[in-house]
Amino acid sequence: MSGSQVPPEVAVPLRRETDVFRRLDRTAPRWQRRLTFTAVGAVLVVLALSVLHFLWPTPVTLALLMSLGNGAFGLGIVCYALVVVSDLRRRRAL
Repeated sequence: MSGSQVPPEVAVPLRRETDVFRRLDRTAPRWQRRLTFTAVGAVLVVLALSVLHFLWPTPVTLALLMSLGNGAFGLGIVCYALVVVSDLRRRRAL
């Protein structure tokens, strides 16, 4: 047996949906999930604008990246911070 293989008696079968993920989906309020998806979407907009500027480096794409990119990134950070703080307060850790 090579060093990278795990013996069959030690290996744990992987399931697609674990109990942890099911509990996380049920415990988080809907508005927290929506804000998290909003944060991810805003950051993806910034990434798309960065790629656009990399592919077509013109002054217009730079202006779009600087103005819309900073706004979308700021929105994403604020949404994510609200979710983290509210989750900590809900768990009475803050």
